[in-house]
Amino acid sequence: MFFMIGGTLLGLVLGLLLIWLVPQKALGWLVLVCGALATVFITPVLVSILFPFDVAFTPIISVPLALASLIPGLALATKHYRPWQVWLGLGLAAIPLIFWIIFAIGEILYPH
Repeated sequence: MFFMIGGTLLGLVLGLLLIWLVPQKALGWLVLVCGALATVFITPVLVSILFPFDVAFTPIISVPLALASLIPGLALATKHYRPWQVWLGLGLAAIPLIFWIIFAIGEILYPH
């Protein structure tokens, strides 16, 4: 749980830094890359639900990448810069974030 909180904080800081340091046109592609990588790193976790195996640290990597995609993507969308890269990156980043939000709610409701 501490790793997930640390990953969330790292993702928030990384997302805010990307908004300030990266030009707008390059930021659209960076949103897409971070969202795609977050989805790639969450895939072993989703597969391990069906076929149990050790997923190591892939969940810890997916949270900061998803937040690093979501924060700049939403900032670009509010600035009316909405190319397909931003929308696809936001959609790909939403997959791991929704999974981890549902996982956290389940862990709060039914701790083991």
